Amino acid sequence: MTAEPDDLALAERVVTGLITAGETIATCESLTGGLIATLLTSVPGSSETVRGGLVTYAADLKTALAGVPAELIAGQGVVSRPVAIAMAVGARRVCQSDWAVAVTGVAGPGPSEGVPAGVVWMALAGPGEVRAERLHLDGDRAAVRRQVARAALHLVEARHTGAESPVSAAAAGFEAPGVRPGDRFEGGRAVGEWAVGEWGSGDA
Repeated sequence: MTAEPDDLALAERVVTGLITAGETIATCESLTGGLIATLLTSVPGSSETVRGGLVTYAADLKTALAGVPAELIAGQGVVSRPVAIAMAVGARRVCQSDWAVAVTGVAGPGPSEGVPAGVVWMALAGPGEVRAERLHLDGDRAAVRRQVARAALHLVEARHTGAESPVSAAAAGFEAPGVRPGDRFEGGRAVGEWAVGEWGSGDA
């Protein structure tokens, strides 16, 4: 998938902001298959902030690489808020980064395990906080993957804005009709204190 100029401009803003803040970032990706990390590392000088990334396409690798409890996946499903949060927390721990962003969802063209195409959970884990958002996206497989990558980068870009400034569909640059802002979750506990079942319902 060829990156669009506005995607690269967004990635450059995110990388520049992280470097300016003296912060590092990692990724944990499922349906995007490394696209977020690709955008970040396309920016010259990104090695100053990008620690690395995990591509956990298969459910068992979410456990093996990111440390997502298998019982959490079995109980909530891979496309759920708790799993997205666990992926972000795990990537932050494994990559030893200040922040980690994670995405899990269904790119399409059809549903997967009862979850419709275009349903995505993304999460951001950082010092003392976790945020998660659900997206409902229109478009073909490529369009959904691109929109998810952009939304994840915007979530990183908005990391210091607090709960009063949620990432919205408009801010993420979505043009497809029918895109709706997702649910937003704020967690006040330290990331290292995450536990199974702590984050509530994972209904997609």
